[in-house]
Amino acid sequence: MIKYLLAICLFLWVTHQAASQSLEVLKFDEVITGEIGQMVSSKISLRNTSEKVIKLRVEKITDELLEGQEAYFKLGGKTTKAKYNFSVNTLQLKPGEVLDNFEAFFKVGIEEGETEVVYIFYDDDNPVDFARVNINYNIKADLSKDKLFVNNKIEISKIYPNPATSFAAFDYRLSDGGQKAKITIRNVLGSEIGVYELSPFENRVKFNLDTYNTGVYFYTLSLNDQTIVTRKFMVKK
Repeated sequence: MIKYLLAICLFLWVTHQAASQSLEVLKFDEVITGEIGQMVSSKISLRNTSEKVIKLRVEKITDELLEGQEAYFKLGGKTTKAKYNFSVNTLQLKPGEVLDNFEAFFKVGIEEGETEVVYIFYDDDNPVDFARVNINYNIKADLSKDKLFVNNKIEISKIYPNPATSFAAFDYRLSDGGQKAKITIRNVLGSEIGVYELSPFENRVKFNLDTYNTGVYFYTLSLNDQTIVTRKFMVKK
């Protein structure tokens, strides 16, 4: 009996040691605040800290989703649809290699509330070797009539004034200098007419509209080269 109990204890200890032994989570957004009707997304970065190749697979675990909500993800350029909980593909991570193109998408839906989505990253050849990431989505009916997007790393206003005549501006705050954030302005044909990088050392961008004609324009917030949200504004002269 003692040998049996010792064997169980040894197995549990080995299992515990194996969990997260080879996969290190480098970066992710723990809390994301979204507004009803939005589609939000974020990136998760991992590193293979072992000396062996890992055949990475991902499992998605969702809380009870609110009406209209969907969670899906992209691994190595291949998207796994919301109805599937396991990635449709695996991705090889060499020793020391960093995965920085995993994208988690969340369709906010039409209800206020909080929803948690868990992502488990594991070695397909050794499932007890895993890392766990919990993302909490805080859904509000209206973030604020003045806010474009808010999470735990960036807060940015909508463009103002809207309609605009001679200039337009937006205020922002970056709490993570590692974030690559920018606003892109496009006309109704989709042509890019302005790009504004957000410096962590500033908190406002203002640009003149001398070359803009009267009409509708669109501005897009991108984080780490990924589109987050797009809104429109008017120019009247």
